[in-house]
Amino acid sequence: MIENTQTERARSRILRSARVLKAYFEHKLKQNLELLTEAPNEPLIDGVQFDLTVSGWGIWGLRASRPLDEGVQTEISTTFHGLLGAMDHLENKSFDLFRLQEKFEESLEEPPANVLAFRRPLAQTGRPWIAPTSLKRRWVLRLDCLIQSQSVSDIHKMALELHTQSQRCAFVEYHSLDAASRLDVEQLMQLGAINLFVPNVLDISLREQEILRVLLEQETSRRPLLMVGATLPLPDLRGEPAIHLEFLLLLSRAYIKLSRPFAEYRDKGLIHYFLDSLAQDTP
Repeated sequence: MIENTQTERARSRILRSARVLKAYFEHKLKQNLELLTEAPNEPLIDGVQFDLTVSGWGIWGLRASRPLDEGVQTEISTTFHGLLGAMDHLENKSFDLFRLQEKFEESLEEPPANVLAFRRPLAQTGRPWIAPTSLKRRWVLRLDCLIQSQSVSDIHKMALELHTQSQRCAFVEYHSLDAASRLDVEQLMQLGAINLFVPNVLDISLREQEILRVLLEQETSRRPLLMVGATLPLPDLRGEPAIHLEFLLLLSRAYIKLSRPFAEYRDKGLIHYFLDSLAQDTP
């Protein structure tokens, strides 16, 4: 209950900040902007759609009363993600510290009988017992995602890292499937709970995107999840004639934008924040 209250307060703070930024850009651009607090039912033609860091708090984007040029879209996106992304990072740190405090307080309440001996128990072989790797924390992924980076290599590394820390049974590259399977939703469904990786969204045909759109509308626990790469920013993809806009809208509900090399996200442990947003966490 306390953690739920803390989450609601955090969401309220971030929403207030988003409204202040919206008012700032309305004054600067001299036009009306609508702050989207629910996922849009159709692709944003005029406006800016935010990535997972911001949309995870229920702030999906801005709809403009008239078209915005690319420079303005970039400025809005950078400002929102810079400020709200930093707030998101601080809020997550706050939640982590809160959970650590709870665990620490619980450990102080445990009776002395629960204290384990310092020496490791010996197995029948006489060698020290080693905890099985199956106890490593894993995530149950629930959302497909669009991963954007200028580096195709970093896109692949991020997708593979997300898969490695998930409970999905296999990581399969989309183009390794035969053409008939790629054009049949039933055959794709039969692949089950795997991660299906597409290095570049522009490398799949409009017909294939339509089939994948239908796949994305199915319940996620028994079907493949899509991890799709993009070297172009989301606003540019929306204007590409080779993109199926409804498919892009569904896919970009979870939008991971890699503005730095993959190694930085890995080394600083930031991948866990992406996993928490994409998944239902399990021990």
